[in-house]
Amino acid sequence: MEDKLNWFAILLDKAIEFAKTAIELLKLRAIDKISEVIASIAARIAAVVLLFTGLMIGSIGVALWLGELLGKSWFGFFIVAGFYFLCGFIMFFLLKNKIKKSVNNLLIKKILE
Repeated sequence: MEDKLNWFAILLDKAIEFAKTAIELLKLRAIDKISEVIASIAARIAAVVLLFTGLMIGSIGVALWLGELLGKSWFGFFIVAGFYFLCGFIMFFLLKNKIKKSVNNLLIKKILE
């Protein structure tokens, strides 16, 4: 009888140890996925910041060039601003759902990899 109790205690200890190990493994996998998603997002943010900076510098150049052609520098800035307003309007109203869906799919894909 004592032998069976000892065997049961050993089995219970092993089960508890297995459960702790399984929980630790789940935590490590979650941390891995979270860090992967954050790294991916950080890389994309860095790329967007660099592209945005280049776009703004290029836009200032185009605005100054257009202003020189038209005789007043502020004409060029209004034309470039109007172009961006038109692009923003199109993106907001026509592509909003498509952009939202692609961002959601990207996040889900990164989490489930």
